[in-house]
Amino acid sequence: MTWELVEGTFGGLLIVVVLVKIIRYVLRPPEGLFVPGHHLSADGARLARRLAAQYDAQSPAFRILAALLSQRNAAIGRRGEKWTSAPPVVDPATHWDGWREILGRRDRLARRLVRDVSFSIGIKDLTYGGPRTIHLWEPDVPAWADRLEPAPRTAAFEILNRTHPRRRSERLIDPRTGILALRHGRTVLAIFPRSHPNP
Repeated sequence: MTWELVEGTFGGLLIVVVLVKIIRYVLRPPEGLFVPGHHLSADGARLARRLAAQYDAQSPAFRILAALLSQRNAAIGRRGEKWTSAPPVVDPATHWDGWREILGRRDRLARRLVRDVSFSIGIKDLTYGGPRTIHLWEPDVPAWADRLEPAPRTAAFEILNRTHPRRRSERLIDPRTGILALRHGRTVLAIFPRSHPNP
């Protein structure tokens, strides 16, 4: 076998592989582009399906997850899934209760979902306001900081972790107000629970 024949055979195989990839790309199922700020990512949708399977269909948490999945599928034009109906209307009280339930969970699945929601959609739908940086040397802050207690790693802390993902910080909670905080040196990063459901 001559070198020219080997080159020709290899080149022909390469062309076939490229053509197969192009055909697969053209014939793939249609799915709209992922647009941050509008709906869950593909990974977030997988997490939401897994979490929804753990809840009763009437629970507030399930209804929140069903709404997220329906919104994503409507946005990307996905069909053939049980979440393809029009996004269900979730009243403010159910929205509030559902997110409080999910944010209070300590498992990795809930933490990953909250992280995806905070990055792909934002935290506006969650039941906490945006993170605020508090310096321990500010007036009246030391007295407040003294009443903070160690807190378990709930999914709500992912709202704070998105701001400082690589810092090793102490997780804290204010037992009186429900404020969650990460203390790092002389700085506290805190999120404040909203006082009522979103309108």
